[in-house]
Amino acid sequence: MFAQYRERLHFKKAISAAFLNPQSIDWKQKKIGTIGILVNATSLNLKSVQDFLKKLDKRTHHLQILAFAETNAASPSKDYPTFTRKEVDWLWRPKGEKTAAFSKNSFDILINLCQRNCYPLEYLAVTCNASLKIGTLTEYPSNYDLMLETDSLDNYLNQVTFFLAKFRSQYEQV
Repeated sequence: MFAQYRERLHFKKAISAAFLNPQSIDWKQKKIGTIGILVNATSLNLKSVQDFLKKLDKRTHHLQILAFAETNAASPSKDYPTFTRKEVDWLWRPKGEKTAAFSKNSFDILINLCQRNCYPLEYLAVTCNASLKIGTLTEYPSNYDLMLETDSLDNYLNQVTFFLAKFRSQYEQV
């Protein structure tokens, strides 16, 4: 019961702090300005994730990645900024320099690659300023602009790539 209360309080604060500014994005016509990626640190070693990051890096001017490690180790990933469970408060809100620096950015697209409930990454996804937020299906429909439900990370990455290729802004925004 306490866990449910903590979860509701977590997302209530996250959604109230969110800044919503939807804009159209044209994936095919130009490079995307800035893409933010939130990922579980254990997924960074997978070949499919590395291939996906390389593909995105070609389509953007700036790719920023932030990883979350569920261990209390200092920094499991040497390649990307990583925060740990030590840098998360009791409401699963990330604290620290790495997460503050990530949150200050304004992204064209923000993608959460975590496939299960990872509250610190979801909190960052909700509170970051992004034109388009993509994540997995959650119980909170206002967390993301596009929610995908797939059975594996590889299928999720394929779906994200598919939908990014379909976004066009040739028409005027309503």
